[in-house]
Amino acid sequence: MFRDRETDTRKFTSGAGLFPGDKALPVREAYDVIMSHLPAPVAEKVPLMRSLGLVLAEDIVADMDMPPWDKAAMDGYAIRSADCQKSPTELKVVDVLPAGKVSKRAIGAGEAIRIMTGAPVPQGADAVVPVERTRGIGDLVHILEAVPPGAHIARKAEDIRTGDVLVRGGSVVRPQEIGIMASVGYHAPKVFRRPTVAVLTTGDELVEVDKKPGEGQIRNSNAYSIASQIAAIGVPYAYLGIVPDVAEALTARLEQAMKAADVVLLTGGVSAGEYDLVEDVMKSKGIEIIFERVNIKPGRPMVFAKSPDKLLFGLPGNPVSTFVTFEVFLRPALGRMMGNRLMDRPVVDAELSVNFGKPQARDQYCPARLTWVKDRYIVAPLESHGSADLRSISQANSLLMIPAGEGPYPVGRVVRVMTLDEDQQMSGVMGA
Repeated sequence: MFRDRETDTRKFTSGAGLFPGDKALPVREAYDVIMSHLPAPVAEKVPLMRSLGLVLAEDIVADMDMPPWDKAAMDGYAIRSADCQKSPTELKVVDVLPAGKVSKRAIGAGEAIRIMTGAPVPQGADAVVPVERTRGIGDLVHILEAVPPGAHIARKAEDIRTGDVLVRGGSVVRPQEIGIMASVGYHAPKVFRRPTVAVLTTGDELVEVDKKPGEGQIRNSNAYSIASQIAAIGVPYAYLGIVPDVAEALTARLEQAMKAADVVLLTGGVSAGEYDLVEDVMKSKGIEIIFERVNIKPGRPMVFAKSPDKLLFGLPGNPVSTFVTFEVFLRPALGRMMGNRLMDRPVVDAELSVNFGKPQARDQYCPARLTWVKDRYIVAPLESHGSADLRSISQANSLLMIPAGEGPYPVGRVVRVMTLDEDQQMSGVMGA
């Protein structure tokens, strides 16, 4: 979110002191605090195909020339260009050379060798004639046009030379990088390890999705929403179920989670109610609370904590709050833990399609629809009934960002918008 975005940084530092005695951190400050406490990425070697989507922890260096020899770039005939300066020219075919074989014959005057794409050019030849520009008759071939030296030959090392750096460390591995690593023998590249995440949800009112809620109960949507957000960035997670609002049960499950993963993510139980036990349980385990409030709407009650070798996040129980705080804080944090500093959601300028907003004491992230119209982005805020309104966030492809204390905004006002869809700028929005 804050990657190279000085304007965003200046706008989203307001809010401190708006509530007397409040300890809520401004959004930017909370973001920076989290990033400053992250462990350094851990490098490991993995089988080539397991590196897809990970970040390289080393440069990829060529161990050979590509092509490793002068090779035929077309199916056809290897010839001496000096023999083919008039057309048609008749040559004797003295050998057939498939890819993967080397001819033991050198081409002499008046001779040709049938050659396939990729095969090494035989000694004595200095050009290849595509088969469609020839006519074969028995062991003779008629070359139907004059041929210049070097025609249809891919020269040794014209693509890659031994020692060339082909991919820099810090690059995300895509299918293209998989191919180039395979070509130069990187069967086990060194990459930054993905962190692991354990997910807990707290609340006596929750039942799992396959259960019919009873009176006063709701289905546990948070666990599945947050797990999907984690999975979408390629990070493995373990869902450890619903924890009742009982200190002993939460303590036991928290201990299990800390043994299972690098990062523990809890939803619910972080407000100021009698049954909000997350902070007390963390403190009882000697876990350091770094901060417990952020000046963001939705999502103000957010806990960030740390033990010697684990990070812990307590997110609000309302599903929209959980979704937003993950996108703003946890997505970039998990990205950096695996060496990927580009995991922050892109932020773009867009024109408001309607009058919107009123001053709030917190930085607002409002569900919205972003579209590309002619030469600019247009953003339309979605109707929302608050931080429990899952329908509004399911219809959103972006979050309209309104700094604390600003608004109302008129139609046409240029605002900052965080994009949410992975392919939004390339297809979904651009094609709207």
